[in-house]
Amino acid sequence: MQYMNAGKKLSKEEDEQLIEEVKTKFFSKMPKLNVELLSHLDKTELHPVEVEHVENITTFLDSQREYIELLERYNPGISMKQTDKVRKTARRVGLEVPE
Repeated sequence: MQYMNAGKKLSKEEDEQLIEEVKTKFFSKMPKLNVELLSHLDKTELHPVEVEHVENITTFLDSQREYIELLERYNPGISMKQTDKVRKTARRVGLEVPE
């Protein structure tokens, strides 16, 4: 998202590499899906506590998505590689990092 906001175009290889890095970094933290919950919610009538629980889950997931978007927006270097951070800092003070 930051690359798009900065107007930087990634090659197909760079894009695939970035996707793989994100997968390895974040997929290990993702919990396993519990399909039993979905089959339980498939009932025609839910108890009011169950309805409230589902609404809470929905609110939490929406809030998490918004939190991640805001985190990326206001901390643009948070998902950058160290080399990109150094290059960006050097440019800020008028220097270029040798390749």
